[in-house]
Amino acid sequence: MSNDHLILPRFLLKRFEIPEKPGLIWRLDIGKKKIGPPIPWSSANTSPDYYSAGNEARFCKLELLFSRLCKMATVINNNPESDDVIINQIKAKEFIKDWVLADAGRMRFNMNTKTTDDEEYNYRERNAVISDVCKCELPKSASDFIDNSCVVLLRNSTSVDFVLGSCHRIEGGLEGCATVIFPISPKLALCFVDKKWIRNKAVDLKENEIVIWNYDNQDHILGINKYVLEGVQRADLNEIYSCSKNELERLLDNLV
Repeated sequence: MSNDHLILPRFLLKRFEIPEKPGLIWRLDIGKKKIGPPIPWSSANTSPDYYSAGNEARFCKLELLFSRLCKMATVINNNPESDDVIINQIKAKEFIKDWVLADAGRMRFNMNTKTTDDEEYNYRERNAVISDVCKCELPKSASDFIDNSCVVLLRNSTSVDFVLGSCHRIEGGLEGCATVIFPISPKLALCFVDKKWIRNKAVDLKENEIVIWNYDNQDHILGINKYVLEGVQRADLNEIYSCSKNELERLLDNLV
């Protein structure tokens, strides 16, 4: 009996479902340069027997805490004045570090799917890669950046929606500050921002507080979506998802 294993976790896919069509999500097929009809998010981005059961379990364990963090971030975003949910900066960073490892493991697995024509050998090699990734620690440079940054909840206040790709983390700069962004819904992202941003904004960062950043630069949001497209293409992957067909059509224009 075959099992479906995830390339993107379902807790993220669900957050990008089409509002007027619950349970469905738009998909851009990069190889075919085509936006297909909406598909169930529950079956999107899966492949039979893609991972071994053991490796899927490893990924799920690493991703579980990030899933909880996403839920807490959504509650904070919806009720910014509430004191019912408090996320400690240190704990949030630990959760995200685990997520980065899981994301890197899935990405490395995906990028090794076409290394050989021998499917049985290829399957063993890919699963060995994942096992190694899930046991390792983040590179010191990445870990140091996280430790010396602030976790910020980026509220997308533009008319553009974030898209979701298999290449999930987006590294770049906003307002002259180094950032790493993780979209968790069409209008919300968790991100690391270097502490210069906190100083520039004169933000009073309390120990147990996640700062909400109302972001209204539409060009930058469009740029983030294009970066998702570039990242997916660099990894030789094929699919991008969205709650909005319009956003996928914008990306499709960049493929022509």
